[in-house]
Amino acid sequence: MMNSGESRRSFLGKLSAAGAALYLGPGMGLARAETHAGLMDMGYKYTISSVDCLPKLKTDMERLVERQKISEHATIQEYVDAFTYELPEEQSWGKSFVIVAIPNKIVQVDFHYKGEKRRVLVAPGYTASGGRWDGIQEHIKEHVIGDKDAKLEYGPFIPQKLLAARSGLGVYGRNNIIYVPEFGSYHALLTYVTDHEFERQPWRNPQMLRECEGCDLCYENCPNKCITAENFVIDAGRCVTLYNEQDADMPDWMDPQAHNALVGCLLCTIECPANLHRIDDLDIMEDITEEETDMILTGAENEALKASIEAKIGRIGLVADFGFLARNLKLLLER
Repeated sequence: MMNSGESRRSFLGKLSAAGAALYLGPGMGLARAETHAGLMDMGYKYTISSVDCLPKLKTDMERLVERQKISEHATIQEYVDAFTYELPEEQSWGKSFVIVAIPNKIVQVDFHYKGEKRRVLVAPGYTASGGRWDGIQEHIKEHVIGDKDAKLEYGPFIPQKLLAARSGLGVYGRNNIIYVPEFGSYHALLTYVTDHEFERQPWRNPQMLRECEGCDLCYENCPNKCITAENFVIDAGRCVTLYNEQDADMPDWMDPQAHNALVGCLLCTIECPANLHRIDDLDIMEDITEEETDMILTGAENEALKASIEAKIGRIGLVADFGFLARNLKLLLER
């Protein structure tokens, strides 16, 4: 569960560290990415890269901006403007990045509403880890770096998806999401900076997921048409995820059928052939009773019910803001 002092917005901001859809165009053909050392004991995959890659990432981003491939939506522009391409002074000792993918699950919650059980999903990446990531830094020091005394800290705010593609951790789907072998698109990306200098530091052109060749499921399933057959880079400013993470009213042009998850979006991933092996790998939370559902929707103040809801689904970041939770839940229940 989130700490009480951590706001929903800051929580979502951390989870959405690469808010823009970033892709450079066709790479060296269609191929699966291989990880640096395969699946580790703790259930994560990783690659490494020199911190010297930062100017290259900056050039990549500048090319995207020059070609007008980045959405002009203000929030997307804020993300892009916030990216940094040099280590902060307090991490000037850094020599390498360790880029990590940790498997995530779709969250399932059953809300009881008007005498019916209504199944609601949450896209992967919006729940606190529940302790699953505890010890990962120590594990990386011992098993990846090979030095328990090495420095290892979270890296600066950089375009992580682009770095994951460039370093070979994953490949881009047509939906501009990074796919990692065995995890599909259901994972969290974390980037660490270390003072260790690796001998082999891979760098390659971004590649497209092999299953995407000849497949049109993701853009056929996108009611807002932010994914198209003509352009690989999606129009992130039309993605429902951008709007159901914010407090503002939904735009008038939004197709009601676009509302499919309590937060995030699953329309371009849940039927994706590269994710079918993960479709039943769910994080199932406790049912929300009719009384609890009514309290959320009406905004009634009942501390006992609120505590019960938080105990059941408090790992979902938006639960810290019940008004926001009510807005998104109504959009799903009233479709």
